[in-house]
Amino acid sequence: MINALEKNITKKTMNLSTNISTTINQIVNLLNIIFNRELKINYLPSKHGDILKSKLDNNLLLKSNLIKNFTLINEGLKKTIKLYEKT
Repeated sequence: MINALEKNITKKTMNLSTNISTTINQIVNLLNIIFNRELKINYLPSKHGDILKSKLDNNLLLKSNLIKNFTLINEGLKKTIKLYEKT
């Protein structure tokens, strides 16, 4: 985002994504590993309008050269957890 400000990029909507879909189950499995325990999942019936699958297209972001390296999901989760542990 700092690069976008420095390059004065305006009036463009970009998806900040890795172009990879990740399920809630995959995230829970990663959290199980990070916390070294089994998190309980309470599956509820889906609601009308629930999005079953979603994946953002990041081609515009890649073409802009604003981001060169992406954070792996497990590393991002660890960083996020550490951030919340500090507060």
